Amino acid sequence: MIKFLINFIVFLCYMFSYYTYAQVYMRGVAPLEPGNLWKYYDIGWLGGEITFYVTDSVKTIGNITYNIVETYEDKYPIRFKNYLGFFSNYYLRFDTYAEDNVHKYYKKNSQIGDSWIQKLPGFFTFYYSVIDTFTINAWGKTLFSRVIKITDYSLLVEVYQVWADSIGLMEENSIGQYHMVLRGCVINGVVYGDTTTVNVKGDFELLRTYTLFQNHPNPFNPITRITFYLPFGSDVSLKVYNLFGEEARMLVNEYRSAGSYTEIFNGQGFPSGVYVYILKVDSYIQAKKMILLK
Repeated sequence: MIKFLINFIVFLCYMFSYYTYAQVYMRGVAPLEPGNLWKYYDIGWLGGEITFYVTDSVKTIGNITYNIVETYEDKYPIRFKNYLGFFSNYYLRFDTYAEDNVHKYYKKNSQIGDSWIQKLPGFFTFYYSVIDTFTINAWGKTLFSRVIKITDYSLLVEVYQVWADSIGLMEENSIGQYHMVLRGCVINGVVYGDTTTVNVKGDFELLRTYTLFQNHPNPFNPITRITFYLPFGSDVSLKVYNLFGEEARMLVNEYRSAGSYTEIFNGQGFPSGVYVYILKVDSYIQAKKMILLK
């Protein structure tokens, strides 16, 4: 019994740590001109690649215009659609599921000693500070770079980022977790690093069938993402049910044009357990299980 409790506590600590780090993990990229693309590889224990691609679509929310940036993670694989923008010298990310939904992930032209605070869903608050500047030689260019340290109130999070002028995020190292490095990028039509990066856009080629992806993270507490893809515009229903077959939440019930969509399920107020989410599009029906673990 004691061994079980120890293992359970260790598991809960792991899940808390995973969820906390997930709030920081690769928040955004810059610069945001359409066609720019970055491909990162994790040389840490998680493995896998993550790609960001700035589409030619924008969305205005409030008084800020956001670029629609698609993200592809080959490990799952999952496609996300993010809203990234620039306002008042900060690069911003808009998340529809959070109360304080405008997140500052990078300050342009920042100097040593500059700092800012970012509150995220729940009780997470992260502190950003510029701790060093230097020049780096990469792919035949000399780039002025900044080191940003990110911590949270509990000091469980310790993340270091290296941002280079004109290229963007070069490296993100989460101590004891992941270590993302830039494999290559396409900035304003110019390829840097791995020349195969220019073909990464193929990761975003349209799928030919309706697709429902596994939620991420899973297990989760209390927030998870559910991604689905539509090759054609359709009436879409996406619902979450408990194991008794009772509807827990309606996430989507409307017409959606072709494309990739990510919906947020917030399990706040729901008991721990297994839930089923079901996508219905025309004659297509697919269901997947997910675990809420508090």
